[in-house]
Amino acid sequence: MPVGVFVQAEPMKIDGPLVLEFPPMWNSALARWVTLPLPAVCQQLATMHHSYVDEGVRLQRNTAKIRRNYDFVALVGACGWGAAWHSAADPGSVFTNTRIFAYAGAAICLLAACALVSLCWPFVIHVDDTGMTVRANGATTWLPWSSVEMMTAVKRGADWSDPMLKIRVTPGARVKGRLGRVHEGRRVYQLLPLESFICPPEQTVAILHRYSGGKVDAKAYLTYRAGKQAVAR
Repeated sequence: MPVGVFVQAEPMKIDGPLVLEFPPMWNSALARWVTLPLPAVCQQLATMHHSYVDEGVRLQRNTAKIRRNYDFVALVGACGWGAAWHSAADPGSVFTNTRIFAYAGAAICLLAACALVSLCWPFVIHVDDTGMTVRANGATTWLPWSSVEMMTAVKRGADWSDPMLKIRVTPGARVKGRLGRVHEGRRVYQLLPLESFICPPEQTVAILHRYSGGKVDAKAYLTYRAGKQAVAR
């Protein structure tokens, strides 16, 4: 959009005021000749830029919440391992064959430790009008909306408690840092459980729905969550 700037002073000097003409599509109230000091001119231009350029939204993982969960799992595994070995070393213990529980506790602790290490890399989904950027496990992927077929909230177990957000992409598209499986010629990736974002699930779904143009299927989960909240009241 052209902006006419006329300096009422000697060339290459900014000693006087600037006269700006703002196009009508920016602000009809400012579609006239105005005289502003230079700092006000810069501030006005920055304000108009942010008003008309949508920089999108960042959806971030609630790392602190997930870390607490993994810490608890690691603690349970370590306690199980220690109790099993202590029981095996005690001749008077009434428990027998506890070595298998020690191995199971050690495996749980090891898996939880690996999960904790994975939290060192940020997980961020940045969405705007052009597409979405996924940062996961140190890798960054940009997907235009044309390569995103659908994002779906999928059950993890018997009920809708904390469903997984999955994304299905067009043939040839990939999401780095995430393991995908092929289903009907399309790759499907698990992004993050909906309740593991900093934003509430309803807000997360609304943001994705708005920017993707409706490519989000989470109606069943939102209905379940609304009913659960109604009962809690």
